[in-house]
Amino acid sequence: MRSMLERMGVRTTRVAASSGEAVERLRSEHIDLMIIDEQFAGSAVDFVSTIRRRTRGRIQQMPIVMCIRADEKLVRSARDAGVNEMVAKPVTAESMRLRLREIVLRPRPFVRANLYVGPCRRRRKELKLLVSERRGSIKAKGPDPFNPTLKSPPQKR
Repeated sequence: MRSMLERMGVRTTRVAASSGEAVERLRSEHIDLMIIDEQFAGSAVDFVSTIRRRTRGRIQQMPIVMCIRADEKLVRSARDAGVNEMVAKPVTAESMRLRLREIVLRPRPFVRANLYVGPCRRRRKELKLLVSERRGSIKAKGPDPFNPTLKSPPQKR
């Protein structure tokens, strides 16, 4: 996972072996995004739910991506716990890139209600894809920060 993220341009990654270590890192370091496996600390869904309901500020609103099996009950539980995006296992670089792109380009508003704390779950408008993503062409208006293999077209002088 770490090498995949580094190839995408992620500069710094942190790994936590337990929920206690993860909470300590969240409190002591500025973490921009959490990527969590469904099996983390026994139940990643419970961990995410705790983060969303028992913290405030930047930690509570931090985007969370969960790597998860394609199991309907588990996916619903993760969504209800407040996960922003999910990547189906086995995780590929392309599927992770697309989920990270969603978080950056189309962040969901954060909701605090009696029964739910997390990103808004309403459907979002479709994102217009780059020509390269839509048709497999390498012609793009500019570099895609989440796909370092695409190069900017030469500038006309």
